[in-house]
Amino acid sequence: MDSSDIRHIYIDPYSLLVATSDKRIIRIYCPFTVQAKRDIGEIRSGEEVLVDMVKSDPDGWLIYIIQGKAYWYGNFQVIE
Repeated sequence: MDSSDIRHIYIDPYSLLVATSDKRIIRIYCPFTVQAKRDIGEIRSGEEVLVDMVKSDPDGWLIYIIQGKAYWYGNFQVIE
């Protein structure tokens, strides 16, 4: 899934609703695989990693918990 084609909706710490460009809504459960769009922390661009938990910050932005560390969801693309 290309992140420019989807919208992520926080449900709980262990799942997301994902609205795709073809107007489907799917629920994905942790752990799910994402691919890094760029180098961020110890994760290299193109690397596939598992999201262990999903959180929402006070401003409503999604945060992925990966290997115990918090990352902004926009740095990743969900792998279907």
